[in-house]
Amino acid sequence: TSLNWEATTGLTSPLSADLDFNNNDILNPAQTERGESTVTISSGTLAVTTDHTRVATEGGASTDDVTQITQEVGGEILTFRSNNHLQDPTFKDTGNILMAGDFTLDTNQDTFCCVEDSGLASPMEISRSDNA
Repeated sequence: TSLNWEATTGLTSPLSADLDFNNNDILNPAQTERGESTVTISSGTLAVTTDHTRVATEGGASTDDVTQITQEVGGEILTFRSNNHLQDPTFKDTGNILMAGDFTLDTNQDTFCCVEDSGLASPMEISRSDNA
């Protein structure tokens, strides 16, 4: 038998409910920290405010290391890309980032993704893509 959502729940589909993801209504973008921002590395730290971040090196250096990620976003999948193809940020497998070895964003098409949970001290890598 199939589930009749409207008859059993009074809803027209499973997505018509207010879905909760760490106390955010994920169907209402105004309640989540969605969007893109550019963040400059500061002494190895990225202070993330959105779920999609373009990473700029400190002082416009050609390379720079990211060893810490701090966030105002909890329970989000965070995606990072280089802000400038002449600046290559490297996410280091040290500090508070749990990842499978260092990874450099050496083109604007490379991505590094991790999941951040406000209850955890460390963002955890979920994927990387070297699109050179």
